Amino acid sequence: MRYFPLLLILLVGCLPGEMLRDAPAPANAPAPVTPVDEPDSTAEQSAGTDGELAVDLLNGNWKVDTIEFRGQSQRPQPGMPETIEISDGVFNADSGGTPIKTFSQMRIEINVGAEHNELELVREKDGQVDSLPCIFKLSEEKLQIAMPMIPSNKTPGQVLPRPVSFDTNTAPFMVLTATRLR
Repeated sequence: MRYFPLLLILLVGCLPGEMLRDAPAPANAPAPVTPVDEPDSTAEQSAGTDGELAVDLLNGNWKVDTIEFRGQSQRPQPGMPETIEISDGVFNADSGGTPIKTFSQMRIEINVGAEHNELELVREKDGQVDSLPCIFKLSEEKLQIAMPMIPSNKTPGQVLPRPVSFDTNTAPFMVLTATRLR
């Protein structure tokens, strides 16, 4: 549970931009060894093959049902994302109707050549580009986004690992599960 307080810090936007990943993963980085869950819908399979189609499939308003960390699932608390808006490739989250600074105006980039649905949440501010490496799963009206937690001992320039599954029991990742609003 030592990462859980950092979840709250990340979600309310108190961490400086340099705490997010500044650089792409090195070319010689080892490949993930844990496979991501197999696609369970046509929409999810399409999302992994065409970045533009994937962004279009993600467009809409989403209500965050649960946030999971270390195998513990909970409903969003104050300061945590309650709703997500994805429009024209831009990701925004809010809590209680107030935008969450950390998740405001983040550009979505999807790696169409990935083994699984890789999603980058990219923020550009004051000439600096920060990126949060995620994976996502879209099935029917449900969206899951797995994203890394920022460890307390992170050093500048340290590359955060991309989640390789949606299992949070043993990894420092969190998973947002949301339902599309109509």
